[in-house]
Amino acid sequence: MNRALKGAIFDMDGTLLDSMTAWDGVGEAFLQSQGVAVSDGLMGILAPLSFSQTARYFQSLGVSLDEKTILARLNGCVERKYRESLPLKPGAKALVEWLSGKGVRLCVATATHPSLAKAALARTGLLPFLSFVLSCQEAGCPKDQPVFYERAAAMLGTKKEETVVFEDALYCVKSAKAAGFRVVGVFDPSEPQADEVKNQADGYLSSLEQAPQAMKAWWEEWT
Repeated sequence: MNRALKGAIFDMDGTLLDSMTAWDGVGEAFLQSQGVAVSDGLMGILAPLSFSQTARYFQSLGVSLDEKTILARLNGCVERKYRESLPLKPGAKALVEWLSGKGVRLCVATATHPSLAKAALARTGLLPFLSFVLSCQEAGCPKDQPVFYERAAAMLGTKKEETVVFEDALYCVKSAKAAGFRVVGVFDPSEPQADEVKNQADGYLSSLEQAPQAMKAWWEEWT
């Protein structure tokens, strides 16, 4: 039985924020700076990892720096972009405002370091609409673990059947679905399996600019 929609969990990078290109080559450049050979498929390996897991993975490859230093250097590579220039995806603010106006409790759940996430969300005007920003670092688990989304919903105070998750990455869609949430897939050109995201999600947005009209239809279906 459907319940009223009371909560929405948003991914940030690639879903609300047009930021995926900010990370292009960052891992490779860091490893090369440490004299560590870069293997093919590094981006695919790093995609589901939290920041702490990324640091530990780099250590397993031979990086001798401690976790805190690794994270500081990775963040430093992209910090200015998050604080000063990365834009919202078209339609992102309108969607957030629409849901907030409906009384839906909103949060962002992201793999990005919390300081970077909050800086970008504050600059783009989304932070005031959010109950909180939850990072993998704060949750204590990566986004490929369904418990990540369960913890976000628990913090929102909403039940799974009352909560929708917005994600652009296939592994995140699978994780949120495995946790029992309704999921809306959001197209991002950085996701190589966008067709599969569309197939597995309960709803799909090829652009957030379509969101208000689509959400009105889904609202009737989901409540």
